[in-house]
Amino acid sequence: MAEEEQCNQFKKYQDYFEKQSDIMKKYDETLFDRWLHGEKGVIDQPPQHQGERRCIDFNCCHSEMDSTYSMYCQTSRVPYCHQHYSYTRYLQPPILCTSNPGINITTKFVHTSINKNKTPVYCMRWTPDGRRIVTGNEKGEFTFWNGLQFNFACLSGAHDTAVRCMTWSHSGGHMVSGEQGSNGSSSIIYWNPSLAPVVTLKTAHSELIREVSFSPNDLRFASCSDDKTIGIWDFNKQVCEIRFDESENAVYSVDWHPTESLLLSSSKGKVRIWDPRLKEKVGMFSPHKTEINKVRWNKNGKWFLTCSKDFKIILHDIRMFNKPLMIFEKHMKDVTIVNWHPIQEDFFVSGGANGVIYFWDTEHSKPIGEIPVAHDGAIWDLQWHPVGHLLASCAHDQTTKFWSRDRCGDSLEIKKYQGTNRDYDPIIPMYDDDLEQPYLAPVFIPNQINPSRINGFHDI
Repeated sequence: MAEEEQCNQFKKYQDYFEKQSDIMKKYDETLFDRWLHGEKGVIDQPPQHQGERRCIDFNCCHSEMDSTYSMYCQTSRVPYCHQHYSYTRYLQPPILCTSNPGINITTKFVHTSINKNKTPVYCMRWTPDGRRIVTGNEKGEFTFWNGLQFNFACLSGAHDTAVRCMTWSHSGGHMVSGEQGSNGSSSIIYWNPSLAPVVTLKTAHSELIREVSFSPNDLRFASCSDDKTIGIWDFNKQVCEIRFDESENAVYSVDWHPTESLLLSSSKGKVRIWDPRLKEKVGMFSPHKTEINKVRWNKNGKWFLTCSKDFKIILHDIRMFNKPLMIFEKHMKDVTIVNWHPIQEDFFVSGGANGVIYFWDTEHSKPIGEIPVAHDGAIWDLQWHPVGHLLASCAHDQTTKFWSRDRCGDSLEIKKYQGTNRDYDPIIPMYDDDLEQPYLAPVFIPNQINPSRINGFHDI
């Protein structure tokens, strides 16, 4: 009986494969007939391969951190990783890699997201949970992109004119956006966490609204405009309490101090410091000769950055703001945007009008990372993921791009192909004194800390 069952099963398989071969023969015959009737390229067309969608999930590195956090509490050193792709799972989150800026440089290209209706993208913000990113374009629309797979989520109309700025409150309960405006009127709109409109402040300014920034307690926010004014708004009452008038030039940027009642604003060649409680200006200096595009406070409350059309980025200290701490010069065109890393205090990124992205730390005047051809047009905004492992960029070339940290085992050839050129190795720490000294690969044991110490290396 067993032999008969095996024979019957063999016949079933034989019949099945004969049917499959007949189907393939018919398919080949139809291709041959189509080729005879003049359809060129039918036979020699390669089979279409559907590529896999990239996914950058930060949960794995946080799981690794949770499993070994007891060892990290006792020392600031992080386990080294071998230069092989299989060790990528041991790559730690940025919060454990603050001792070496090279690990948090995001020059690895991940994905390009483009709207169906192509239009320049002026601003963007990650949602507080980091699951999605919201972009504002020239048509006044909000586009939502997935934060893990970077695919299109949804599209909604937001403003009647171009969306030029947006920001979340510190609590994540509301978002505020400003528009380009028309006919002498520009509005500001409140949005709830699901990004449904709540309140519209019509005629908030008479010209383009450049930027909005929340106070530390979220009770007020500031807005700046091309109408040469800065507005201080009561968030709950929807009333403009104070109106600072510069009376000289358009106000290009405004940023509220992370803990104090201080405002930074920039115009043509000048940076002003305002105190909303005193309702007056408390300081002014001229770090640049041309328009200052952005000012940004550091989370430590002492440093702030300015970037300008004179191709320079300058680091200042509020305790001696007339004397710059460091001048960063590498851009060949206007510096349009600058932004601090959300986790690492001494690390920031900048974008230029020629589509170049540079990565900097406050200890070196030269960039430690570079993406030479990030975009084909001026970069309007750069936003870090709340975790710090991803960077999103939007530009005038109508695209939104995502960049991640290098993985273990990425070769120099891959880096050059992706447009990276750096002095820091993504995994191995560097020498303090000489950047050109050779790297020494340490031994790594999974879930254990290497007790050996090499003089001259940063802790990692």
